[in-house]
Amino acid sequence: MPRVSSGGMGYTPFTDQLKGTCRDYFAIDAWVHYDTPDGHWLWVTRDAPLITFDGPHPKSHLEEPPARTGRVLAIVYDNFWYTNFQGDSPGVWSSSLTSSGAPGIGRRRRR
Repeated sequence: MPRVSSGGMGYTPFTDQLKGTCRDYFAIDAWVHYDTPDGHWLWVTRDAPLITFDGPHPKSHLEEPPARTGRVLAIVYDNFWYTNFQGDSPGVWSSSLTSSGAPGIGRRRRR
């Protein structure tokens, strides 16, 4: 499972969360970090703070991580929050995502 940032601190979804908290999607403030045997992969966003793993899971009330946690999806725009007005926000929208990977970065050396 990757680590994500919230409040400037990293945590591991599902593992570091209180029981009963939302696990269908996650609000992050900067990044998703995958530490693999082949190196590290960092996914960064400032414009799309809601993410999910594997696929969309609205109202799923997930208790366990989904099968493919290596697939991260940004919820770029979601104007459906069960409000009493029409979900309509016309206008220009732009966002940016950054992905970076490097083999071996951060890997511990064997002595």
